[in-house]
Amino acid sequence: MNNALLKLFTFFATIIIIVIVLYYHGQSIRSKHSVAIGRVLSYTNGGRGNTGPGIYFEYFANGVHIKSSGFKRQIRYGSKGLVGHFFPVVYRKEWYGYFDIMLITPYDFEYYGYTFPDSLRWVLPYVNDY
Repeated sequence: MNNALLKLFTFFATIIIIVIVLYYHGQSIRSKHSVAIGRVLSYTNGGRGNTGPGIYFEYFANGVHIKSSGFKRQIRYGSKGLVGHFFPVVYRKEWYGYFDIMLITPYDFEYYGYTFPDSLRWVLPYVNDY
């Protein structure tokens, strides 16, 4: 009987831990993030199987210089005109480092709950289907 009780306790403890972990990770960057300004360092067309062109960028968060990258499927291939320009970056500190996204396209701004600024309308020729 004690063995069955121990298994039941272990089962419920595991369920509680899983719920806590899922809740913590469920706090999406969309709802809880900070904003910084980042600069596009370089651009690549990406390789076969990538979701779009690669954007490499840098920004400062909490006094730390961070270099990051991401693929942007909404950006046209050959959009090297973005290099050297500054864009907002939404980020969140995680236990493993920083989770970040550079906001370049109207889709990015809308997804994170921001209005696309008029000052960035010059990027629209670089955006697919806009």
